Formats: sequence, structure tokens, C-alpha cells
Amino acid sequence: MLAMVITLLGGVVGYVGSLLLPEQYAARAELHYNLAQAKPNELLREDRTLNTQLVVLRSRTLLEPIASANGLTAEELGGQVTAMVVQSSEVIQVEVRDSSSARSQRLLEQLTAGYLALANTPDAPDEDIDTESVEAQLREVRDRLGRPGLSTDEAEILALREASLLGQLDSMELAAQDAATVLTPAYSVPDPVSPRPRFAAATGALTALLLAAGAVAFLARRWTGHAGSTDPVTVLAPPTAVPGRGPGGARGASVTAAPGPVDRPASL
Repeated sequence: MLAMVITLLGGVVGYVGSLLLPEQYAARAELHYNLAQAKPNELLREDRTLNTQLVVLRSRTLLEPIASANGLTAEELGGQVTAMVVQSSEVIQVEVRDSSSARSQRLLEQLTAGYLALANTPDAPDEDIDTESVEAQLREVRDRLGRPGLSTDEAEILALREASLLGQLDSMELAAQDAATVLTPAYSVPDPVSPRPRFAAATGALTALLLAAGAVAFLARRWTGHAGSTDPVTVLAPPTAVPGRGPGGARGASVTAAPGPVDRPASL
């Protein structure tokens, strides 16, 4: 009965406490990061590459100008931003929470725009590789392949060279594309995401139930230990008659022996 009362009180406290917290609204967006943009010699695995993008989304470089424009610090804005990679995909889900629904969406729109500018900044061009040069080499290889009288070995070498040049052109074409794109533009979640009174009430009730169960178990253990402990009680043995001499030396008189202590457990 006591445990039920404590559990009920815990649920009520959790529910009422959640009502005192300010409401929070969320805005969400989904971004796509194309892993095909990774360089062939890149040592990072795909999951590490995506995790790097999560770090970029919460970096001071990205957050500070947005926070300053909205009267916040980079730390405050960082506490409002969450980002996660959707399992087994190249999709990054970003969420911004704020006490205002309109403000949360505005912050997220600025955040995604800043991230795209960073993620899609082209690397410095490789001076050793030029698209026109590769295309010129490819034309030359194809011209040689079209000439009659090529040996089998020479034809195989030229075919491998052609495949290599085509791969370079494909890589250049991919590099010219944006690595990150917006899959789902920023949108506001209509209902507040916090506080959640029902969830708070359930959490409070569960916590109170665990505490009550622990208290009951502790008291029961103490009571059992106290009731099971016994102390020996000393009981005097009844006097016994010992044959001896009575007054005047007559035999047959009895002398009462002094009672001796006898240990016997007390009965409960």
C-alpha cells in the first residue's frame, strides 16, 4: 500500500513539474551527403566521413556567425542543435529547438545554408591534372586503337590506358558536383516537442516505485535480522537431594545441594 502511494505521488510530481517547464518547438531538415565525392586515396571510412559532417554542423566556425546574428552565443546555439545520420544511409537529419516555432525554423534555414557553403567549397585544383589534357590524351589513345596492324599486346595496353583516362574524367565530373544537397527543406514541427507531461509522469512514477521497492526491501531485511537474533538465557536447575548425615550423625537424611546454573535457550 505504501509503495502504491509513493508511486502515485512520484507520477503526480513528475506531471506537475513538467508543466512548469517552458515549451520547446522544433524545426527539422534532411541533408544528403554524397559519399562518391570522397577522393579515391581518402583513408577515412564512409561512416567516419559522415560523422565528420556532424562535427561540421556543430562547429564554432559554422555556428558563431549565425548565433551573433540572432543574439545568441555559439554555445547556446550549439545546445539547441542536434544532428544524426539516418541508419545505413547518406542522409543527415538536423534539428533545432527553440521557445519560438518561427525562430527555430529560421535558425535551421541559416544553419543549413551555412553548412552547404562549407561542404560544397571546391578544393584547390590539381595543377597536374587538367580536363582538357585528359581529353586530348583520350583522343590520341583512341586514334592509335583505330589504326590497323596493332599487335595484341599493344592493343591491350592502349585499352587499359583508355579505361584509366575515362576514370579520371568521371572523377573530375563528380568533383564538379556538390557534395551536400538539401533533401528535405527546413520545416516546423506543429506540436511542442517538450515538455511531455505524460512521459514525465511515467518517469516520475517509475522512479518512485523503484525507490519504494528499495526502501521496503531494506526495512524487511532489517526486521528479519532483528527477529531472528536470540540470546542464551541462564536457568537455574532444581535442587537435588544428596544422601548425607543428618543432625546427630544419623544416615538417611538428605542435604539439599546448591542449585547450579544451566544454560538453556529461551523459548520464543
